[in-house]
Amino acid sequence: MTEPSAGPAALSSATRRGTGNATEPVTFGSILFLGDVRPTPGQLDEPQFFRDLNIDQIVDSVVAGREFYDLRPFFHAPLTDVDAIHYRHEVLRDLERPALRDGIDEFAEKMRHMRDCLTMAAKLRYRYQKERLFLDAVMTYGAAVSSLARDLRLGSPSSRGLLAFRECVAAYADSGGFADLYAEASQLDKNLSGIKYCLNIKGNRVRVSKYADELDYSNEVRETFEKFRQGDVKDYRTRFSTLLEMDHVEAGILQLVARLYPQVFQALDAFCERYQRYADDVVNRFDREVQFYLAYLDYLAPLRKTGLSFCYPDVSADTKEVYVADTFDLALARKLVSDHAPLVGNDVRLQGAERLLVITGPNQGGKTTFARTFGQLHYLASIGCLVPGRDARVFLARDLLTHFEREEDLRPQRQAAG
Repeated sequence: MTEPSAGPAALSSATRRGTGNATEPVTFGSILFLGDVRPTPGQLDEPQFFRDLNIDQIVDSVVAGREFYDLRPFFHAPLTDVDAIHYRHEVLRDLERPALRDGIDEFAEKMRHMRDCLTMAAKLRYRYQKERLFLDAVMTYGAAVSSLARDLRLGSPSSRGLLAFRECVAAYADSGGFADLYAEASQLDKNLSGIKYCLNIKGNRVRVSKYADELDYSNEVRETFEKFRQGDVKDYRTRFSTLLEMDHVEAGILQLVARLYPQVFQALDAFCERYQRYADDVVNRFDREVQFYLAYLDYLAPLRKTGLSFCYPDVSADTKEVYVADTFDLALARKLVSDHAPLVGNDVRLQGAERLLVITGPNQGGKTTFARTFGQLHYLASIGCLVPGRDARVFLARDLLTHFEREEDLRPQRQAAG
């Protein structure tokens, strides 16, 4: 089985109803990037200043547990347009609403289950077991798309990104190609679930036959021997293995069942062959890109519970004034909160012609921490994220330059002197 992509009714070619019988295309590019703007290959590398500002620690914590989505490149690519930053702010505000967040979390969970089915199918040996898991993956994908279309409709998003995607996924869910895929998968699932058969085991011989309304004596046996039961007794029942991988005996039985119901299993073969690439590229891209927002909001959640403030900064490409109230080092805040230690916020203001901040104080007085805070503030604003503080206004800089002193390691010199 292959990674699903480019489904039978791609979102790029989905249509919505216009007036009369006419249809018009519904297009959607990205939930992260506005228009045709995309990061260049050079932007996908970690910026040089990340370690100086401890932003690498922030990103490590944000993406932890979401390695599959490969989110790091999104955090390495600052935006250069203020409207692109507003685009992300709008989506973040939508996702802070529980109704929308819950629906997208449910969609993401279904997509994870779909991938788990495909991953397991790729590891198995027996054809029909692999195909059954592939069918489960398609069923899960269909349910994920349908529920997402419903939840986006009921959630009433207001951001440009989610509004555009809502129209696109609604058109896709209503398209004939998707409807045929989901209906065929559902019918196959029903047909397979309805198969009944009997096993006759005698010595080393196993005979498989169709179920012919044979009587089930289980209840009668249970009721007959119930009167002899005295207190707790040893359970002699054999439990079937919970391992998904079949052994050769189970595989042989399944082959015999397939001979009893050739039409159902031939239909399963044809389905798996026809829909090898069933999932839409845009659905897959949305599933990945939306995790950028969800991961960052999840990172902030425990900090917010302690009373720390985060805000949507007012970002300008023209005015170089800077103002932020009660800001703090985000990487340090994570550590202090986990240690139940207090955190001190700072206010910053550069106005008019002011362009320079001079920080003075004793050693261990927080000068380096304040400098890192200032850099983090501008970088987080440039990737469209909430920033630490009650209120913030920053300039969209073209680049960040840092020069932090490195602590010298004198151990080799000492060894040489000895």
